[in-house]
Amino acid sequence: MSTVIVFQQMLVIFILIAVGYGLSKKGLVTDSGSKLLSFLVVNVTNPAMILSSVFEENVSVTRQNVIIMILVTAIIYAVLVLLGWLLPKLYRIPGREQKYYNMMVVYANTGFIGIPLISAVLGTQALIYVTVFNIAFTLLFYTHGTRILLSDGERQKVTWKTFINIGTVSGLLALVFFWFRLRFPAVIEGSITTMGKATTFLSMTVLGVSLAQIPLRKIFSSVRLLLFVLARMLALPAVFCLILKQFLGGGLMINAVALMLAMPSANMPLMVAKQHGLETETLSRGIVLSTILSIVTITVISMII
Repeated sequence: MSTVIVFQQMLVIFILIAVGYGLSKKGLVTDSGSKLLSFLVVNVTNPAMILSSVFEENVSVTRQNVIIMILVTAIIYAVLVLLGWLLPKLYRIPGREQKYYNMMVVYANTGFIGIPLISAVLGTQALIYVTVFNIAFTLLFYTHGTRILLSDGERQKVTWKTFINIGTVSGLLALVFFWFRLRFPAVIEGSITTMGKATTFLSMTVLGVSLAQIPLRKIFSSVRLLLFVLARMLALPAVFCLILKQFLGGGLMINAVALMLAMPSANMPLMVAKQHGLETETLSRGIVLSTILSIVTITVISMII
């Protein structure tokens, strides 16, 4: 795994964030504009990116590999959900902020940053593993994630309609297309792929706009947040991968899993929080801090693996 390529790709991410930061400071992207971009990411470009990731030919990845990856992903997210509930309590996070720290534990940026980074570092053969991980992310976020994020302490009613949305449909459709080797007409695939490619830029722009609204000193002022982020991005991926290596050995799958676990906090909770008018400073600080630190932490994890 090339640490140089990892480092270069993380620099690209920071440049995109800087663009959003500059546009906000110049008054060219307002808060209402940021909400519109968030809507586009959540409902259009992110589902397109998930779906387009299975258009690549992954000849060396078998259905058996995918089944193993599904099991590994299920175990990982089960542990993350447990840690998402436990760690904020251990770190004595104030009750009102615990749901935001929960989001930062469970949901990493495996789509907006993970897909372009892993594609560049490991090649397109690894994208099917990323797709499985992102399908699980999508199914969990649009159910567990939104339920926790929007709960405000009140239990949300879950019905079958909770599971039917653009995120879950696009994720399951992607898996069906891979499994049965189905294809859209070329013009449709081209359109979906083009929309999906806009996701990283738009989501990083929104993050840059959010960053512009927070004094930079506040991002680094919380020692508790710093220790929390470092534990999530260094200790947790390292422990997971040491355990998984005992069962999976080395190879493409474990490399892809390691990088996905090391990703900074996901943007999707921030997008949904903005859409619903929730407090976004905690998430913005955590996402920006983890993204800034990821240029070092992801490089370190890539060296270890």
